[in-house]
Amino acid sequence: RSLLARAEKRDARPDLAARVAATVVATALASLDRAERVARQFGSRGVDRRTTIAMSGLACTKKVVEDEDAQELRLGEDFTDAHCLSMDEVNLICAAKLGDDLDKIGEPTSTTQTKVFEMTNAYVRRFAKEAASRQTEAFRNLYAQAGLTDFEGAIMVNLNFGDYEEAIAHLPSLARKGDDGILIHSEEKVSKLIDDMADVRRFE
Repeated sequence: RSLLARAEKRDARPDLAARVAATVVATALASLDRAERVARQFGSRGVDRRTTIAMSGLACTKKVVEDEDAQELRLGEDFTDAHCLSMDEVNLICAAKLGDDLDKIGEPTSTTQTKVFEMTNAYVRRFAKEAASRQTEAFRNLYAQAGLTDFEGAIMVNLNFGDYEEAIAHLPSLARKGDDGILIHSEEKVSKLIDDMADVRRFE
């Protein structure tokens, strides 16, 4: 929260890097808060502090395992309101942040000199496909129109599937069924999305 507040004070709109940092901090705080609640439960039963910490950690791990299942798009409560980005989008954000810093003050800022930012930037520069912003916007529009979640769309963009069978093998949630027992995303719809994304890569 303090990172986001400082960003808002510097600029009328919080920059994307600050929002990413705030999301990471919020996720960590939520996990710590969950562990602390469990620890208090054990502590109230007279268990010593070291045992309490160990037991709370195990309890939190068990809860995560039970609550999270990417195949069913249950990514955990910490990510309920989070939005997934493709590596191309993260690459564009990092490049834009570095460019903004150079334009405004002529050198990198403390935000872009952190180990997390440097490692993230190095990773996406290695694996991203150097897509233009127009291309990433086209990808996002395509998978949103197809009814995919941000998580599914980002995986589709990152892994660049060749056909339906490959897609459901790596992203089983595409083959999940609704309450009526019918596929939420038909093979025809997913196959068309794969073809449309290939066209974007070819012509954009």
